Amino acid sequence: MTIDELDAAMRNWARWAHDKVRPEQDIPEPPIFQAWRPIGDARDAGWGDPVPGDRIDDAIDWAAAEALDRVLLRLPVSRWYTLRRHYFIHATQPEIELQACLRALGDLLHPIRLALCA
Repeated sequence: MTIDELDAAMRNWARWAHDKVRPEQDIPEPPIFQAWRPIGDARDAGWGDPVPGDRIDDAIDWAAAEALDRVLLRLPVSRWYTLRRHYFIHATQPEIELQACLRALGDLLHPIRLALCA
C-alpha cells in the first residue's frame, strides 16, 4: 500500500473510532455551555478547526476500520501512540516520524494483503 492509501485508511479508522467513542445520542448540550467563553478575547488560531482531509460526512467503511484496528494493536507502542495522536487526537507529529509509522503499518499489512490475494 502507498502512503496515501495508508493515510486514507487511518482517516477512515479515526472516523470509526470517534463514532465508537461518542455515538450520536440526540441529547442536547447542557445550557450552561452556551455561556462558556475561552480565556482571553479569542481562542487560539486553528484550535478545534477541522483538519483538512477529515471530512466527518465521509462514509465509514466499518469492516476495513475494524480490521485495521486489529492490525494497529500489533504495532510497537511508540508507533501506535504516534499514529493515534495524529489521526485520533489531531496532535501535530513530526512528518518524518509519521511517515515511519505509516511505513511500519504498511509492513504489517503487506503479508496480510499477500495472503488475501493468494
